[in-house]
Amino acid sequence: SLPDLSEGFDDVVYAWQPYEEAKTHMRRWSLERKIGVRVEDIQPSDWFREKWSLWQNDLQAWEAKHKEYKSGRRHDGSGSVREDSGKDVGDGAGKDGKCCSTNGRAVAKDDMKTCEEDLDYEQELMEETLSQDTDVFHAEHASDIGDERPLFARFESEDWILLNLRFEVHLL
Repeated sequence: SLPDLSEGFDDVVYAWQPYEEAKTHMRRWSLERKIGVRVEDIQPSDWFREKWSLWQNDLQAWEAKHKEYKSGRRHDGSGSVREDSGKDVGDGAGKDGKCCSTNGRAVAKDDMKTCEEDLDYEQELMEETLSQDTDVFHAEHASDIGDERPLFARFESEDWILLNLRFEVHLL
């Protein structure tokens, strides 16, 4: 800050600029320095650590639920696991040179036209399913927005990264 008469000086002379311009220049210079200075010893607070820990637990649980949903495994009410035959069994490239479709049928790689037709049909079914009215804002939990389908059923790795980044920025 600039010295002034209230600090006990007899006289303060600003030879290079008038007081207001010198004050504005000093403020701008100070802010520019603050932007470029690294703070090496900054540590997150206990509040931040607590929220971050809770977030990591929720995120891991959601990712596990997502993997479970993608693999076609479901928990029934008794705690046991059952397989759903109507869900994805692969990403289009299966074992032993076969192309797997989500309806559980396998076709030889040399018969890719059939495989592509199956994938197109499955895509149409997926779009039809997603076009059904599901009000996610009235869902009680992100893990089940209806029909045992999680809100994050169609998340890819990029979506998880963006979700995590959004929460980090929220905490800051």
